[in-house]
Amino acid sequence: MLEKYVEIKHMGDEDEWRVLKRYREEGRSGKDTNRPEYQRMLVDIEQRTINVLLCTKIDRISRSLLDFYGLFETLGVQDVTFISLNEQWDTSTSMGRFAMKIVLAGAELEREQTSERTREKMQWRAEQGLANGGQIIGYNVDPEEPGIPKVNNEEKQLVLLIFELFAKEKAYHRVAQLVNQKGYRTKCYTSRRGHVRGGNKFMDTTVGHILRNPFYIGKVAHKGVQYPGKQEAIIPFELWEKVQSIGKTIEVGKLKNRPQNLHTFLLQGLVKC
Repeated sequence: MLEKYVEIKHMGDEDEWRVLKRYREEGRSGKDTNRPEYQRMLVDIEQRTINVLLCTKIDRISRSLLDFYGLFETLGVQDVTFISLNEQWDTSTSMGRFAMKIVLAGAELEREQTSERTREKMQWRAEQGLANGGQIIGYNVDPEEPGIPKVNNEEKQLVLLIFELFAKEKAYHRVAQLVNQKGYRTKCYTSRRGHVRGGNKFMDTTVGHILRNPFYIGKVAHKGVQYPGKQEAIIPFELWEKVQSIGKTIEVGKLKNRPQNLHTFLLQGLVKC
């Protein structure tokens, strides 16, 4: 569609129209500017490699009003015309700029509402005992019931081994070392986009995540609350409690041995990854 538009303009305009660059961002959301193709486009605009930016819909460029304002100012400074085929906008006119800002505000509202609906859906799924996606070692995703993963017997034995080793060794890095020596690796799977993930050596952080995941005792955790899950538990509750007790002792020891900060950090503890 974009190439046909360029052909038409090339035939009907005194100036020569031709495609210099293509920016393909398949499978990426326009919610922010942290996208490789978007950044490549910015460089070309600032270097004046192009003088027209052409897209099918404005939300393919950005769904954030603030982000697009920044881009819009850059386009103006570099004298680059912006054209959106679907909305039939031309930024060389004041009415085109005004209409563009109104519709972009609607695109941002849609994104925020989608995010809100997603959070509500995840909360509801957790309350129903359904998993909220993701690959969990020890389980396989069931295509017929995606919210209720089925036990992977081979990986189940590995998870049990990790819990038992930790109960004995009482150290995350030691458990990771032992399972790696036995030839075990993290869960290997193919993503929905066809990429192979996992299959790496275990790290102490990986072991820690496994040992703290209540999914293995039949629970579904969401926002710090644990709900009864519909999946089969693979770790005995007694072993779980023993491991959690050891883990808390380790964390308390780390806090006691942590050197005192020389400065006061006002935002410490308020922001989490």
